[in-house]
Amino acid sequence: MVRWKYIALQLAQTYSALPLGGRYTPEHLARSWASIFDEPVGNYYDPKMMSGGLAVMYNFFMTIANREDLSDSEKVGYILHLLKIITSGFNTEKVDKILKDGGYVEKVTYDYSDKELAQILNFHPEIINHCSSLFKRGHYSNAVNEACKAYNQAVKNMSGCEKDGRPLMLWVFSEKGNLRVNSYTTTTEKDEQDGIMFLSAGLMAGFRNPTSHETAKEWNISKEKCIEILALASLLFKVLDDTSVIKI
Repeated sequence: MVRWKYIALQLAQTYSALPLGGRYTPEHLARSWASIFDEPVGNYYDPKMMSGGLAVMYNFFMTIANREDLSDSEKVGYILHLLKIITSGFNTEKVDKILKDGGYVEKVTYDYSDKELAQILNFHPEIINHCSSLFKRGHYSNAVNEACKAYNQAVKNMSGCEKDGRPLMLWVFSEKGNLRVNSYTTTTEKDEQDGIMFLSAGLMAGFRNPTSHETAKEWNISKEKCIEILALASLLFKVLDDTSVIKI
């Protein structure tokens, strides 16, 4: 039987203590989780034993471990990918030992190239629909391009704006635009709106434009970078699902 509490604690102790210049704040970890998973994080830590980033990380791993819809191998896959997101890299031998000591006996793979996108992260359905086949065949630049085009079209359809790409995002999500990701009343809400505007514009300028203007050979994207870009596009799609159209 897999001892998930042991595995979660050992991984949390190992990777919440990395000297990354204050990167591991609870707020940063919470944002990392929210960019991947829709479900809330459970509360599993002992407040007498843990606090800060250690407690948050432990909760992350235990939330995944307690999902009844996942097999043990799927749980490990989610945990490893979350580690990739919130760390700059991890020692696979150390992780293997922690998993083995915790009773996980299956072979661990650190290569996602042979998996469907749906098996890696909880991607938005539009990302799965437009990118899954390309990703599985290793066409990472094309997968990114399709994700960006799909998001661009979804924003155009919702807003009714005829602009395109970066100018589209900087207009529809601006103060004068007609898309609102929240009630847009407090300073925090206005900052969030600006953030989505700049992230959306950045997706267009940083990833759609290069993949549209350069060949896949000239502007090659690794599978890891592809996953990270698709995760950003997926997050923006999820925000768009909850976005309102206002009269201007």
